[in-house]
Amino acid sequence: MANNLHNFAQKRLRFLKRPVFQLARRRWKIFITVTILSSLASLASMTIPFVAKTIIDQLGEEFAFSSFAFMSLLLIAAIFFRTVISVVILFITTKLRFSLIQELLEEIYYKILCLSPTRASQFQSGTLTMHLLNDVEMLITGIESLLTISIRYPLEYIGLLGVLLYISPSLCLLFFIAGLSVALFSVIKSKQLGSSQLNRNKAKAGLFGTVNENIVFLKLIRAFDKVDHRIAKFRDQFQQLVVLEKKFIFTQAVFNLLSDGLVAIFIFIALLFVGLQLSSGKLTPGSVTAALVALVTISSSLSKYSRALGNLKASMHAGRYIEEITRSEEQKSHTQSPQLPLDQPITRITFESLSFTHGTRTIIDQVHLTAEPGVPIIMMGENGAGKSTLIDLLFGLYEPSGGEILFNDHNYSTIKRSDILERMALVPQIPALFSESIEYNLLFGDLSSRKVELTDIMNKTGINQFLEKKGCDPGYNVGDRGNTLSPGEMQRISLGRAMLKKPDVLIMDEPTNNLDEQTIKIIWQVIFEYARDHIVLVISHSHPPALGRVNLFRLENGKLQAMDNDTTKN
Repeated sequence: MANNLHNFAQKRLRFLKRPVFQLARRRWKIFITVTILSSLASLASMTIPFVAKTIIDQLGEEFAFSSFAFMSLLLIAAIFFRTVISVVILFITTKLRFSLIQELLEEIYYKILCLSPTRASQFQSGTLTMHLLNDVEMLITGIESLLTISIRYPLEYIGLLGVLLYISPSLCLLFFIAGLSVALFSVIKSKQLGSSQLNRNKAKAGLFGTVNENIVFLKLIRAFDKVDHRIAKFRDQFQQLVVLEKKFIFTQAVFNLLSDGLVAIFIFIALLFVGLQLSSGKLTPGSVTAALVALVTISSSLSKYSRALGNLKASMHAGRYIEEITRSEEQKSHTQSPQLPLDQPITRITFESLSFTHGTRTIIDQVHLTAEPGVPIIMMGENGAGKSTLIDLLFGLYEPSGGEILFNDHNYSTIKRSDILERMALVPQIPALFSESIEYNLLFGDLSSRKVELTDIMNKTGINQFLEKKGCDPGYNVGDRGNTLSPGEMQRISLGRAMLKKPDVLIMDEPTNNLDEQTIKIIWQVIFEYARDHIVLVISHSHPPALGRVNLFRLENGKLQAMDNDTTKN
């Protein structure tokens, strides 16, 4: 029997080990404060029935205005004090709510940003984004409910049972049974409502994801003339949400009705009991009044307890998805070598027998390469050949399966990663622009860059040219993922951001894909000029223009082979 109870407790309370509750435990002072305030509110709740009893008893005896006035003021003060305490607790729990939401979201997004690209891609859709936000809110609501379930309402309930015990032990026993019955009923109710609420939130997330997809894939939808189809899909999903919403409201209404009915039955029995006690002279009118006040307060507490338990149950369902993210392993180095600072500029990168496998597939196979300043290194190959994987390995997004990456003849794993990343810059295949100003996207939060440097880079990359045509300045907002700009304009900003960093190593992944000739010319001019004094590695499908000498390689079946470096033959 003891083992069964232990297993039940372990199963039901395992959520206390989850990261969000670890965040809550670090705020133990808040829990102590709420406990103290709840105790004071409970004391006020206990005072009200006693004061009401005294007032009624005095009215039935010889009336004394001074005593009546004093007790009336005491009653008003007790009610006012309890209200003030409730407001203070509300402010504290609201502050705790936002604090926990912020910290939990920061932890989740930090975890996602530290995952490998393959793992992180699972959290990129609009559906999952909405799902995440809904679940975080539900989870934190559960924390607030835990406060009320474990501290506030039990204290108030126990205090009022004490009042009933003083008035009539039989009445106290009756409402103890009532409280136990309502609590058990609330467990059943919370299980049903928790599942229903989670399904409703999933439907909302799916609807949000559909809207997001319709915007992102607008051109594809219109090109295939599927606007009506996507609207119909949205309509179907919305109707599903309406059905789930109605089901949730109906379930909630039924359980609330049953819960209130259960409380009403016990109140009816209590009133019948009090009436019989009053008629037999065992209770005074003042005691009856005190009992009625206590009964009303207890019924309110039980109702609130039931709702709070439902919120807690829903939050436990929501916590499963959050737990999956917060327990995700960050991308870490497999080596335990001490990491040393990189004091000198990077003047040589060496791949020595570099290999990388994913599952059973060998993507990079025994690659040897030395990159130095002087001429750009152009790496060609078909889609899926492993070119982008080489870049990911350089930036530490994956760990090599074999071989080494050397920076200035030092193994990558022995150097501080932050020192390496500080000296490298990437121009990705798809320009990554934030919904901010052009200036923000260029500086990327690095406000130490001077305006003179910014202007120089904007001239070199041709950004000033298209700004003049648009009649705007660097404060121009590029829109969601740069949707107000052309692909060429976006790529120029992406290149300018990398150049502004003044990296020792500039890496460019398909920098000229789907661009106009003018932008392609500007980009290659920058590449050849920058490669004179820095390491430049370019991933490309096409041969470079005849602007100078290059080191040309081809990656095929995981193998890297040197090609004819005379670009004048193109």
